[in-house]
Amino acid sequence: MGIYTPTLAGFTAWIFGAGMGVPPAYLANDDPNIALVYEISLETVRPAFACFAPAVYQLMVYNLGGAYLAQFAQDPSPLPDPPFIIVDGVSYGFWSYLRKSTGLNGFVSGVVTASSDEGTSVTLAQPRWADNLTMGQLQLINTPWGRTYLGWAQDAGTGWGLS
Repeated sequence: MGIYTPTLAGFTAWIFGAGMGVPPAYLANDDPNIALVYEISLETVRPAFACFAPAVYQLMVYNLGGAYLAQFAQDPSPLPDPPFIIVDGVSYGFWSYLRKSTGLNGFVSGVVTASSDEGTSVTLAQPRWADNLTMGQLQLINTPWGRTYLGWAQDAGTGWGLS
């Protein structure tokens, strides 16, 4: 194993460290979602990346896992005291606030290309780079970790599952 070989322990450290910055009160080290999204990411990211860019491969696995974790992880009930954030009198946990603030549970059919402060005008457009994205790949765009993964995958060209 090389220094940049992804591991479950490395992914777990990345989640709680600078990678995602998840507060330990909102996710247990042994939460089954951590192993689940790690395994999904290992199965999804092309292993050939490890041959020519081991550090990028490791970060692709971790970032894809982070994007999936943002979708699947649940806040503890009851929320730790004090809660992660309070907005307009509503208490949010880390995961619920993350999903709310990124629009992860919503759907947008394009990318905002223009907006106006004279009302609520917004123009959505489908950029050429997004023409062949799958629904799953469009979902990844909502988190910084998903966008990071997609950026590296798309930079590598069409042989990697993105065009």
